[in-house]
Amino acid sequence: MNKAVAQVVLKSCVLLDVFLGIVACVLTFNDSKLLPRELASWVNRQGVDAFQNGSALNPLLAIILLLLGLAFVGALIASSIGLFRCRRWGAWLLVGLVILTTPLFAFNPLVLSGVTALLWSLQWMLTGFTLGVAFFGGALE
Repeated sequence: MNKAVAQVVLKSCVLLDVFLGIVACVLTFNDSKLLPRELASWVNRQGVDAFQNGSALNPLLAIILLLLGLAFVGALIASSIGLFRCRRWGAWLLVGLVILTTPLFAFNPLVLSGVTALLWSLQWMLTGFTLGVAFFGGALE
C-alpha cells in the first residue's frame, strides 16, 4: 500500500474509532433502558447495594480515580490526534493505553445490552485495525 493511501485509511479509521467510542460511551450510560426488565433491575440492585452496604468509595479514592480517568481520556485524545497527524508516538501511546485497559475487563463483570456490546466490540476491533494500519501499512512518519 502506498503511503498516501495508507494515511487516508489511517485517518478514516481514527475518525471512525473516535465516533464509535463516543456513541458506545453514550449508549453505555443509558444501557439500563435497553436491557430486559429483570436484568435491568438486577443491575440497579447491584449498584445500590454497593453503596448501601458501607462500601462506598472513600472521597480521596474517588478523587484519585477521577484524576486517573481524566488522564486516561487526555492520553486517548492525544493518541488520536497523533495518529490523525500520522505520528508514530500516537500509535505507541494507543498501544500503551490498550495494554493498560485490557486487564480491567478481567476484574469487573459487565452487563451490556446487545447493541452496546456490539458497538464496543466493533470499536475494539477498529482500534486493532487502526494499529495494524499504523504500524504495518506504512502510514507513519
